[in-house]
Amino acid sequence: MIAQWYDSTSLRDIWERLPYSEAPFTEWIWWEKQSLPWGAVVVSEEKPIAAIPFAVRRIGPLRLYRQPLSVP
Repeated sequence: MIAQWYDSTSLRDIWERLPYSEAPFTEWIWWEKQSLPWGAVVVSEEKPIAAIPFAVRRIGPLRLYRQPLSVP
């Protein structure tokens, strides 16, 4: 298995092919409304198996990754 980071612009095609069941975090439009840049760690084995989305916050030279806990 391979895990890679994808930013939100390169993630859309992969996102639409994955089976998800929990709203609102699994809905593309919910993530598009985020005020922070975001992306996902995609786990794949020949084809994508799962995507774990994270919002990205930059503080000086640091990058903090977190799953948002509030609705945008």
